Amino acid sequence: MDKQQVAAYLAGMFDGEGSIMIFKSPPRGHGKSAVYRLMVGMTSTNLAVLEFARKHYGGLIGGPYVRGERWRPSYRWQMYDNDSITFLQEIEPYIQAKRDQIRLAFEFRERILNCRTQSLGKGYGSQQMTDDEMVARDALYQRMKLLNQRGQPSDE
Repeated sequence: MDKQQVAAYLAGMFDGEGSIMIFKSPPRGHGKSAVYRLMVGMTSTNLAVLEFARKHYGGLIGGPYVRGERWRPSYRWQMYDNDSITFLQEIEPYIQAKRDQIRLAFEFRERILNCRTQSLGKGYGSQQMTDDEMVARDALYQRMKLLNQRGQPSDE
């Protein structure tokens, strides 16, 4: 498979079984800011699919995870920050269901790259963010949570 075929194949898998999240960790130590990180992952009972993703894009595979005796073990492939962005950039042209989450992930990345207090993959929690920056990152975090909610959105 060439690079485009790999991206198209994994985009199809990711659209159905993948997730894009912004994590928020509490501040550590006095005067430190909360930490926001981007995480991309995919869960499957087929370990070979996840090993294929790791072979081409890196990341880590966890598991097996067992939900109960009637369930097959599942595994989770995941990556963070810059590695996540590279993967999302390559699969984006083929994505159908998770377009809004990908756009928000790119917006989050730009916010981080344009801020002097933190950059993806470096310096987490090393300096305190401004109040405005904390509000902006928390808004992105909340928007991603909303996009990732299960079930039908309410009309309220």
